[in-house]
Amino acid sequence: MNTGPRVKLLIESSRAYGQGLLKGIAKYSREHGPWSFMREDAYYLKDTFMRELPEDWLCDGIVALVPDKEMVERIIASSIPAIIIGFTEQISKMPTVVTDDAGVAYIAADHLRGQGFENFAYCGFDDMYWSRQRGIAFAKRLSENGFEVSNFNYCQQEDIHKRDKEIVAMANWLSKLPKPLGVMACNDDRSQHIVKACMLAKLKNPQDVAIIGVDNDVIACELSDVPLTSIALSTEKSGYEAAMLLDKMMGGANVPKYSKIVTRAKCIVRRLSTDVLAIGDVEVVKAVEFIQHKSNVDTCVDDVVEQTCLSRKVLERRFKQEVGESINTTILQKKVDTIKQMLLNTNIGIEKIAEIIGYSSAAYMITSFKRLTGETPCSFRKKCKL
Repeated sequence: MNTGPRVKLLIESSRAYGQGLLKGIAKYSREHGPWSFMREDAYYLKDTFMRELPEDWLCDGIVALVPDKEMVERIIASSIPAIIIGFTEQISKMPTVVTDDAGVAYIAADHLRGQGFENFAYCGFDDMYWSRQRGIAFAKRLSENGFEVSNFNYCQQEDIHKRDKEIVAMANWLSKLPKPLGVMACNDDRSQHIVKACMLAKLKNPQDVAIIGVDNDVIACELSDVPLTSIALSTEKSGYEAAMLLDKMMGGANVPKYSKIVTRAKCIVRRLSTDVLAIGDVEVVKAVEFIQHKSNVDTCVDDVVEQTCLSRKVLERRFKQEVGESINTTILQKKVDTIKQMLLNTNIGIEKIAEIIGYSSAAYMITSFKRLTGETPCSFRKKCKL
């Protein structure tokens, strides 16, 4: 019989974000428990969301992703050890899980810029603080290179007719913006809304409007009319760390109420919605496509030049003008993307990865990786991989 702590989980599990958190919590329980979990009834067995009050739960700890400010206050007042994931606003009175929204937005901006886009837009939910933060950071990143961002923010509505009206408004907004357009959606659900709006406005994805979202919700991304590019997050690691922190709290440890567990961007999962180059220079397109799809670990600038009809000097100048980065930096970024995948999806050591990628030494790879990402391969693996 399970005599471990009783933990109430109020985490919506139909989307990748919640699923990742739950996987991490379950892993911690297997390794350090067992815990006895109490979860909400399935939607068809309950009348309203979180109908019970915390004092009725008879649990030792809580992990909750809650949209209801009143419920957050009740959880705080109950004195039950709890970790909260804010839904509509940040929580500051107790330990919480937050997302590095700026880091996520910077990756989205850099990806679209790297595809050659010069027209940008952001589509979020105006009543979600994390959505607002992503929009601000997306615009900030692009403004550093002299670009402006058009924003479409609309409060989430559950009424289907209001959602339909929103899609119509979104279609009108998109139709008026200059093309080709690179759009960041605050999450994958919002990406799907953009695809529907584009269909209504008779805009093609990704030729007219390229879309990148967040969460890498595989079902949402793959079932979309246009498969959606998305940024994967370290939610499983965050769930594990949340469980670890809750375990300390249930054991009586004095944990600062402002403790934060940060969910970070892991990598971009590329799909059709951004599989386009918004570049008018045909020779530069040849160069970029070679780097993205045909280059290998030994690729150098001269290999790229050979794919075009231009001299190295002319190609380098036109490439920088169109893409915003040098040919060499773009090649190195492709290598960094490969390194990230190996760091996240394997347990191969740093020296072996350097050898596989084609670096002369691990130290050289580490220096190159840090120059482009601001951190070492080890720190990236540690913060993103469970």
